[in-house]
Amino acid sequence: MRINLIPPEDRPLKPSTIRWEFLVGAVGMVLLVLAAGLSLSERATVSHLNTQLQKSLEHRAVLQRQATVVNELRTEIRQLEGELADLESLKASGGQAELIDQVLALLEQGVWAENVSWEKDLLKVSGYAANVTQLTGYINSLEYRGHTVTIAALSPNAGGGLATFVLEIGGGSR
Repeated sequence: MRINLIPPEDRPLKPSTIRWEFLVGAVGMVLLVLAAGLSLSERATVSHLNTQLQKSLEHRAVLQRQATVVNELRTEIRQLEGELADLESLKASGGQAELIDQVLALLEQGVWAENVSWEKDLLKVSGYAANVTQLTGYINSLEYRGHTVTIAALSPNAGGGLATFVLEIGGGSR
């Protein structure tokens, strides 16, 4: 028989017994490793989110520039639509635009219009003619169509040059 006379608190532990100090240390180590892993995971998440934020800010700047361009294009479209509406109203009224179109369509070979302007009810056409005979043919064509033509200025060609003219045209058409 074996009798152990050593008091229980001084007796060595059995090999199969786990000490509470070891258990606390092991749990502490596991928690420390777990905290370190979570810290690394959160740092990676924060880094990824910072990268996404930077990309989003860059994309936002690109979109703002594109929005500025789109707004400028919309403004230009509105201006062009206004000009188109003005031109269509001129064309629809049969006034100035139609008269200009008719007068310029009758230009003959050897007669060139340089400037066309509208003053009151008259269309002023200035330009050049190879000779006065061709200019006379142009004036006759205009009068045949029912337009009234007044020669405001005429410089016949001298020395083989071109004749310059200013015509005042008014009236309707047949």
